[in-house]
Amino acid sequence: MSFDNLFINQLLEALDHPEVSVKIRQILGGVETGSLQSEEREQMLQQIEELQSRLQEYQRIIDSKDQTIAVFKQEKTQMEAVLSTERTYFHEQLQQQQVELQRYKDNYLNLEKVYTLFLGLTPPVRSSLRGIFKGNSLPEFLYCGVQGENIDSLWEFIKKETIENKETDLASLKQIFSFFFDAYNKIFDTPVFQLLKTAAGERFSEDYHIRGGNSKVIGVISEVLLEGYFNSITNRVVKKSIVRI
Repeated sequence: MSFDNLFINQLLEALDHPEVSVKIRQILGGVETGSLQSEEREQMLQQIEELQSRLQEYQRIIDSKDQTIAVFKQEKTQMEAVLSTERTYFHEQLQQQQVELQRYKDNYLNLEKVYTLFLGLTPPVRSSLRGIFKGNSLPEFLYCGVQGENIDSLWEFIKKETIENKETDLASLKQIFSFFFDAYNKIFDTPVFQLLKTAAGERFSEDYHIRGGNSKVIGVISEVLLEGYFNSITNRVVKKSIVRI
């Protein structure tokens, strides 16, 4: 028998020995156990890497959201500034429009009212005023009424109606005169004409007053029938007040 065969036979006999069998199983068991522990460790490391990858992804999402929020905040601030500027602008525009509206009411609506009074005058009176108010439209009425010589002429006509006690149209005529008297003064930086401050109870004065109908020769004014006016620049009396004594 050769040496190799002898060695193999001895090895087989040794493997059949109970102690050798136990030792081999312990070794094999340790290898299996170690393999299992290594696989579990690999799995745990893989799970840790996956979690870290997820955490990094979540962090990127959070950073992106933070940037978006910062942009929104900046845009909000800019929008608030724009809205504040626009609000101020439109508030100023509103105030300006209110001023324009009030000017329209003070001027044009009053002009319409006065023109309506003019159209409502009795035919004889309107006919007598043709030399002052030429034309048949509102613009022509305004153009004629604001001329200084026509204001004088209108006052003279009202004076005549007052002295003759023709009261039918007097109230309307006085309102028309008052409108154009004020309108004429607005043309200038400083009013050219001012009404005479004539009141009942004052002493009659030839320098400022003219006797109306049913008046005494001298005495105290009992009624102001038509106010006169003076030139505020020269202080010259242009028209004396018509009064009753």
